[in-house]
Amino acid sequence: LMMGEPFGANLFWVLSALLLVLALIADGWSLVPGGPRRNMLAAGAVAGAAVALIVVLLVIAANRGLGWQSPPAVQPLDAQQVLLGLALAMLLIRLGLAWRLQVNLASLVVSLLALAGILVAGFSTKDSELPLACGQGAIPLQLQWVLFLIGAAGLAVAGSTALALALRAALAPRTPKLQWPRWIDLHALLKRASELALVALGAGLATGYWWLWGVQGASAHGQPGEDWIMVALLVTAMSYLTRRAGGRWGRWTAGLVMAAAVIAILGLLAGVGPLHNLRA
Repeated sequence: LMMGEPFGANLFWVLSALLLVLALIADGWSLVPGGPRRNMLAAGAVAGAAVALIVVLLVIAANRGLGWQSPPAVQPLDAQQVLLGLALAMLLIRLGLAWRLQVNLASLVVSLLALAGILVAGFSTKDSELPLACGQGAIPLQLQWVLFLIGAAGLAVAGSTALALALRAALAPRTPKLQWPRWIDLHALLKRASELALVALGAGLATGYWWLWGVQGASAHGQPGEDWIMVALLVTAMSYLTRRAGGRWGRWTAGLVMAAAVIAILGLLAGVGPLHNLRA
């Protein structure tokens, strides 16, 4: 269970994990031809897991005294909060995109990644916090963290879709009886998630540098992990522009967005302690 956290946080942490297991079963079952109830069951389980994660994060914030009513006292997020926040953002993006695009295989991979993040966060400790730097508790930099989480989650969803494309290419010819999503639908989901990531990561970088420039002037230095986020943004832009290239643009797009997702998640972890001595 989550080390050093209240019983309420542990209870809802377990509930979110169990609901995601249910979502995984429903998403996998949806590949078998049948009615739409399986998709509704998966969406309901994911929505419940998202609500449980919100409660977990609120309980953790209250336990650590991170109230928004006094911004200067807000501490940097630790790895546990980042992983839970990333999982929450992934689930919300999955629900939002599923409202417009029905792509079951990608949803299965997203639920699996979110479950992995929740489990890793649950068995990690909160000792990875960095000391509070000058101005680091300010609202603009807290907003930057939120934008980074949304952007990285968008890339995680896009990367999950790229993995789903690879699984479809490898397994669809061998399992024709399964209800595999269409290639064009998977790429549409990948495109929407990449667009969200581009906007969120770009806005996060702009917000952080604007604030630091106003506070520290020309001597401003970005927060730990921002160089990773910038590289992830550039790789995502390359992936997005590859769509206009000829040849096998689909494979290049999927491969680049998977790399961008890994880089963005490393950037988030680099900003909270475990990798803060590494530079992209």
